[in-house]
Amino acid sequence: MDYLLNRKLGEARQHHIRTCTEVVVPTSLTVSEDAFCTILLNLLDNAIEASRKEDDPLLQITIKCVQEYLVCVVRNKVSPDVLAENPDLHTTKADKSSHGFGMKIISQAVERCDGILHYSVEEGFFTVKVMLPLNHHRDG
Repeated sequence: MDYLLNRKLGEARQHHIRTCTEVVVPTSLTVSEDAFCTILLNLLDNAIEASRKEDDPLLQITIKCVQEYLVCVVRNKVSPDVLAENPDLHTTKADKSSHGFGMKIISQAVERCDGILHYSVEEGFFTVKVMLPLNHHRDG
């Protein structure tokens, strides 16, 4: 997870995207590391891509344990209300056969872990919150 997060933060900096992170995770997790990395990679790919379209991009990442959950919140600035224009978050790219799988992959990985996925647009930020139960089996 550290390598993935550092690589994506470096990519954000290359695109002049300001970042703010709060990551407090125990050394041993009971959630599937594969599932969590799949979720995190797709969340960050989507957020970086969306941020590149903004004049003053900002990416906020919070990962921490809250009660019985590993909570991951990724927020990026968005100018229009993307959910009002595209509530199902379908890809807007011309080559739809090669794009638009990120949110589906995230949703499937969260479901395999019996987790919770919520996204919203508030105060100019697109926010995705993933909650994975800490007591879930590591087979997901």
